Amino acid sequence: MRATIESGNIQGFIDGETAAYLGIPYAAAPMGNLRFQPPIAPDSWSGVRDSRFYRDAPVQATAFANGGSKIGSEDCLYLNLWASLSQTVKKPTLVWVYGGGFEGGSASSDEFNGSEIAAAADSIFVNFNYRVGFLGFGALQESTEFPASTNLGFRDLIAVLEWVQLNIEAFGGDPRNVTVIGQSAGAFITSGLLSSERYTHLYDRVFLMSGGASRFIPLERTLTLTAEALTSLGDDLSPQDAPIDSLLAAQRNLIPSDMGIRNGMVPQALGMTLDGTSSRTAIPSHPLGEVRDGRLKGKQILVSCDEREVFPFRKYLPQTFACESLSELAMQLQTWGIPKEKCDGLVNHYASAAPECSPPELRELILTDYIYRLPAARLLEAQAAAGGECWGIEFVGTEGAPMGHGDELPSLFWGTAELRKVNPDPQLKQDLLSTVVRFARDGVADWSAYTGDTSQIRLMGASNGIRTNFYEQLLRVWEGIERP
Repeated sequence: MRATIESGNIQGFIDGETAAYLGIPYAAAPMGNLRFQPPIAPDSWSGVRDSRFYRDAPVQATAFANGGSKIGSEDCLYLNLWASLSQTVKKPTLVWVYGGGFEGGSASSDEFNGSEIAAAADSIFVNFNYRVGFLGFGALQESTEFPASTNLGFRDLIAVLEWVQLNIEAFGGDPRNVTVIGQSAGAFITSGLLSSERYTHLYDRVFLMSGGASRFIPLERTLTLTAEALTSLGDDLSPQDAPIDSLLAAQRNLIPSDMGIRNGMVPQALGMTLDGTSSRTAIPSHPLGEVRDGRLKGKQILVSCDEREVFPFRKYLPQTFACESLSELAMQLQTWGIPKEKCDGLVNHYASAAPECSPPELRELILTDYIYRLPAARLLEAQAAAGGECWGIEFVGTEGAPMGHGDELPSLFWGTAELRKVNPDPQLKQDLLSTVVRFARDGVADWSAYTGDTSQIRLMGASNGIRTNFYEQLLRVWEGIERP
């Protein structure tokens, strides 16, 4: 299979019911003088470029939360594309943004192979690598040398969406019907599209999985964290000369694995930077404010959460959930930046609602709501109040096997199911895939849109159906407590 794009000719292959093209450069390699710089267009080529193989993952540490050896390469800005083989013209386009805590993740394997989704939706599916860690979400003081070093991983997303506008028709896609789907950090990154009307021509709708309009960090905080990392390397190295192994080591030393501290009001972690004071800003304002003001009401928004998002983190990082009593838990909440006068009330509420839970388990429930469900609820409320269309999903499991962070992904990607060695529930797979297909094709879901009056949420998984006033108590309990 061959196609012609702006940069040249590419050779792909048949993958199931799709034509697949892997490892297409969408930007120049961000190395040397291009490190800590916004993405620029790749060089063109003559002849036919072999696009049958994945390219390197973004450079990162394995098991990013716990340290590990280096994998990947700084030469990572490539995308992969699957196009339905049907003769349909103006196919909808889906763009996938992977998660990984802003420190890891990749589109360089079959984990997020898009052939099944592209065939089911008669669509084009695109995934891509973006820069992670300090290379993607650090920030250098604005200067002649580094005029726009902020939010580089997000700027990579913008470069991909601009690539789609230029090239997707070559594969039968419709540049005016683009859905961006992000999960976890990918959802937080995707929500950056809602921060400014300047991006509205690049997409039509977003599906945020396990991440609302949150994890937006003040510029000074990101500048400080990045400076601390570079200073720790010593020898007054230029940011462009810093050894990547040393930068990864500094990242592991500076960024804790405790989810409360990572996601607090003054996060000790990387995320999207509110760089509105920069002359070349990427995120001029918090997206929740833009949505509340009605500037994004023309975009459709779908948001999903897992019932026990933080359950897997408590399972694999139990030391970060150590807590002996409710009073100790309340003190921990204060370290996240939650006002002292609110902490006892929050802990007592969760203890009363789940009396069978130990303090570490209550910590898990509180973090699930604080990091994931609260931003989702507030985004839906804001979009509905502004007159926009939005829908919500809650993935639910059984009492002994709750749905945790990412547990729905094997139902969306066969590659994820194979990697995790799981067999997705057939009903959940059907429900989720049909929802993605309908949303990408028509910009609607199969149930009524969320409104402030009924706040309908679709349950998927072990339970099915519609639940009204789903977030009513959550919003009331967390009223007056902000999220970054």
